[in-house]
Amino acid sequence: MAAAGLRGDAFVNGALLSGAERGSAWPAAVALLEPWASEVPRNTVLSACEKGGRWYLALSLLEAGWGGAPSLIGSSAAMAACAKDVRQWSRSLVILEQLPNRRLWPDTVALNSALRACAVAGQLALARQLLRSFSASLQPDAVSFHTLISAAGPNLEWRCGLAILAQQRAAGLDLPPSRFAAGNASPVAVNTALAALGEAWAWSLHLLEELPTADVVTFGAVMTSLARAAQRQRALQLLDVLEERKLPTNEVIYSAAAAACEGDWQESLQLLCRGRQLRLALDAVAYGACCNCCEKSSCWEQALGVVGAAACVAHGSGPLCNAGISSCAKSGEWTQAVKALRAMVRRHLRAEGTSWNACVSACTRRWPLQLRLLELQAAEGLAVDLFGLNAAISGGADTESNQERGQLGRWRRAGQLLGQAGAGGLEPDLVSCNALALALAQHAQWQRSTALLSRGLAARLAIDALGRQAAVSAAAGAWQWRRALLATESDEAQVGEALQDALGACAARLAPTAAPRLVGSLRRLALSLRSTAPRAVRSRRHAAKAEEAGASRVAAVIGAGPAGLAAALMLAKRQWRVRLYERSANPAAYDPGKGFMYLIDGRGQHCLKSLNVDLFERLVDESVAMADAKIGVLTPEGLTERVNPIKDAARKSYWIPRHAFVGILLDEVRRCEDISLHLESGSLSLSHDAGFRIGDEEGDVSLLVGADGYRSTVRERMEEWDGGKGNFEVKEFSSPSAGLRYKVLTLPGSFELDTPAGPETFSSEGFYAIRGASKKRRKQKLGLIPVSQQFGTRTANLITYEDDEVWEAETLEQFKAYAQDQWPHFPLEDLVSEEEFKRFAENRGGRFPSPQHCASAVWRSNGAVAVLLGDALHSLPPDIGQGVNSALEDVSVCAACLDAQDDASAAALDFEKRRMPDVKALIRIVRVAAPFQYSQAPWRGRLWNVSFLSRLLLNKLLPKVFDLPLFLQIQQSELSYSEVWRRGSRGARRASALGLLLAGVLLRALIH
Repeated sequence: MAAAGLRGDAFVNGALLSGAERGSAWPAAVALLEPWASEVPRNTVLSACEKGGRWYLALSLLEAGWGGAPSLIGSSAAMAACAKDVRQWSRSLVILEQLPNRRLWPDTVALNSALRACAVAGQLALARQLLRSFSASLQPDAVSFHTLISAAGPNLEWRCGLAILAQQRAAGLDLPPSRFAAGNASPVAVNTALAALGEAWAWSLHLLEELPTADVVTFGAVMTSLARAAQRQRALQLLDVLEERKLPTNEVIYSAAAAACEGDWQESLQLLCRGRQLRLALDAVAYGACCNCCEKSSCWEQALGVVGAAACVAHGSGPLCNAGISSCAKSGEWTQAVKALRAMVRRHLRAEGTSWNACVSACTRRWPLQLRLLELQAAEGLAVDLFGLNAAISGGADTESNQERGQLGRWRRAGQLLGQAGAGGLEPDLVSCNALALALAQHAQWQRSTALLSRGLAARLAIDALGRQAAVSAAAGAWQWRRALLATESDEAQVGEALQDALGACAARLAPTAAPRLVGSLRRLALSLRSTAPRAVRSRRHAAKAEEAGASRVAAVIGAGPAGLAAALMLAKRQWRVRLYERSANPAAYDPGKGFMYLIDGRGQHCLKSLNVDLFERLVDESVAMADAKIGVLTPEGLTERVNPIKDAARKSYWIPRHAFVGILLDEVRRCEDISLHLESGSLSLSHDAGFRIGDEEGDVSLLVGADGYRSTVRERMEEWDGGKGNFEVKEFSSPSAGLRYKVLTLPGSFELDTPAGPETFSSEGFYAIRGASKKRRKQKLGLIPVSQQFGTRTANLITYEDDEVWEAETLEQFKAYAQDQWPHFPLEDLVSEEEFKRFAENRGGRFPSPQHCASAVWRSNGAVAVLLGDALHSLPPDIGQGVNSALEDVSVCAACLDAQDDASAAALDFEKRRMPDVKALIRIVRVAAPFQYSQAPWRGRLWNVSFLSRLLLNKLLPKVFDLPLFLQIQQSELSYSEVWRRGSRGARRASALGLLLAGVLLRALIH
């Protein structure tokens, strides 16, 4: 027209530009603009730019001064053009924001263009905010909600998708089901939401039921949801529904159905065959879903069959072959995995790194082949990841592969692999360090092994038992066990575990006579490292949790013994902020003069399991399980084995040193962020107002727990606060074992002795009694309680009356003379060092407390509550082994009361109501259950033995009439102390009645 000298009018120009718009021919539209720039409708040109996605030209035209003033339609077109480029989505929002400046007010079309821009960028939150901001002035349409759902794509959180659909329905856009077929309810939005539901398959089915005319796309979305949730049965039922409605199926539905059969590879194969029979164009996704099912079921033959079938229809792909190779690797079929990898290379399919790594892992015991695969992988331009690296390093450390060729070069090659990976930017992980440590340990490279352990800790890798044991074993083999322990000094949590590894490794290489001394030095070294290790800094998460809990949920626990530590853990588990105060510097320190042994029975085990199952597992690892009831008795005539009648063989208990048991609880306390530990707190000043004040701390403590022993400071303060009414005064009771003196001698854990019957081995895990043989003084015995061999030492307990001659032996020479006279068949001088002999002779020992308890366990005032636990509430001699177990049961009962009540005050009253009857029953039991087991009164002890054995015999003969003796009943942890006392008293009365009856019959027979 221009060449002919003709000029088109606005109508002609608009028609030409509209044609360019419909054909997305934006260059032609721009060429038309040049001759008639002032006469061309700007909106039409902007629409052409929008169709062509030329956002920069649209912005230029929008700001240009020709073609008329910018309109809302043109602005919407420019916004849509910017929305098509994910990098320019924010420009759409800028145009929307500038509309009021041009005296244009956004309509629904402009809003949808802005929402579409947010959808392209995945800005769901911004899109929802935009919709809310315009909801007052604009009425969004179905496109608005559809765009909003699409803003997050397939990663949309399903609850959010349902909420958006609910908004659409509330806006009046979701019409009744009868009109759904007309398209008025936005089926696209519903299908998008269904696809976004993910594993919320129940909601998908619910929405499907509401759609009477759902199409195949809807069924595909629901099937995808079922596939993600692995709902095999429902997916198959949905296929049947699809056939009943006679809707055409497609490969997407069958692919999703095959994926839903994750645990049933046979069903997945049947679906694949069914889809092929229907002549569906199944793609690599369908074959891949079936292959993945076979892989997860370790059916490598079927997986390779699926790969072959896919290759026949030209759908063989890298991911599909990778799944087949992975299936072979998981089944240990390394030859098939390598063959499949070679087939991929021949067919010019790019094998992913996962395929190479799977092959490397499958060739576990063929290290040269692993190295060759790594070389080929590098030649393909694929970087080795941690999976393949760790498999190769582990292969270098493998025992069988090391027996092949080049043994001494294996650890060097493993180190080179790790170094090359680090140079390539690949950071080694825990598995890498463990594998290299094992390779170094197998070739006696202890220097490199311990150095690797130190570097791993410095890099903050949580070195686990495998790597630590390898390093420690290598060092122990070279007599460098101290290096291995010092390598863990920077990490307090590693000290105890490294010590155990060192003990086991060194014990296998040392003579039995030298092992105990070495074990003792190892133990002292580890304890010193643990006591001096710095405490971890509390994280910010602790402050956040404490702020949520509020000031009213602050508890103070006085005393870091078993009861105090367990109480602190129990309260922290219930979201209390706990302050734990302890007078000593290290509650778990070992005191040779008080080397108590705890026997943790069912009551204590229940408490540990309720706090953390790991605590019970550590107890088992560091203790000796006492399931049998045998005891070895050593006399001048030799060693004999006897049955211990006061041990119930059906009940398993655990012997553990006190300091080790406290250490287990203390480690858990230090790991708990809600517990602040205050050691060396000294003599605390306690006061109260609205809350308790401990020392200089704030008075915000609402719960005070006194677990500070039988000389409790908390109990004394409670008596003062109560006005001296005597509710918290201790009531003492008599007992044949009360006031007995004891002292503890440290012996090697295991040792050999010459006896008249020949050499005898005394195992550290055995129970022994060394009988006295003195002819000129009262005979005394030493009791050797079982202890785990990892400690290397054990204790011998000497328990006597106050006036026994042993307490007059205050020097080393005096005690040696006493020991030679008392136990000539037990040569202590050959077992104990001079230092230990001297310490034992000079030690004044301790005394058994009298059975005692408080009248009350709880004090309350103005919402503040104080509770007594453990020895602060009840104290008793160790006759029945219930000191620590009753204290732990106190914690269990307190936990149950806190869970049952709404506040601490009500829980404290409930605790006192439940616990005090058991406390009183416990004191009654300990006075009569087994007070003569220490041989302090031989004749009275024999009478008690006769009574005990008689009761035991009667129970065997008539178990429904005569109850077990008290000492055996108390080992039944499912019974409360009150029930034990009730049954024991009943059995005693019946036995006494039977005795009187028999005596009367005998007397009558003698008279007549």
